[in-house]
Amino acid sequence: CAAPSAPCREAVATARMTRRWRALRGRPGSQVVVTVEEFGGDEDDNETSLRPGDRVSARFHKDGLLYEGIILYQKREDVYDISWDEPDESEQITSVHIRDIALLERGTPGQEKYSSVPLKAGDKVWALFLEEKQFYDATLISVSDDEKAFVVKWDDPTGGQPTSELKRRDVKLRERN
Repeated sequence: CAAPSAPCREAVATARMTRRWRALRGRPGSQVVVTVEEFGGDEDDNETSLRPGDRVSARFHKDGLLYEGIILYQKREDVYDISWDEPDESEQITSVHIRDIALLERGTPGQEKYSSVPLKAGDKVWALFLEEKQFYDATLISVSDDEKAFVVKWDDPTGGQPTSELKRRDVKLRERN
């Protein structure tokens, strides 16, 4: 970077954090606390905590491995709820202590906290096939503006309709696009 602009500081900080996180990755019980200053946020940005929409890498409690996801909201002082990019079907959201979270990319400033796992067109999902009351693999085709109708394309329609319109409660994230 030729000049110390905000994007330049952010790129340098991102590279530094990536190297730091990779170095800690294999160490059991390693602790990572990431602030805006460490990440290279704007000097005017007084916020030192994670915020909704931030992309993170965090330690999953069941296997201790690192996975990427987004911050939904701050649950308690040092605990955040994370929506994983590739969640277990039964665990779409997990609470994670900040010591097990590394900031990868800042979300949009002012983002409201998410009330559920955010979905967008192109995401791989598990969708409820209403006739059989079973969840099957599908791809999310569209989301209505009011986020009440979700159109999915079934991966294996087996002679039925290739798409279905479902309610939010009938669609679970399988892999974020």
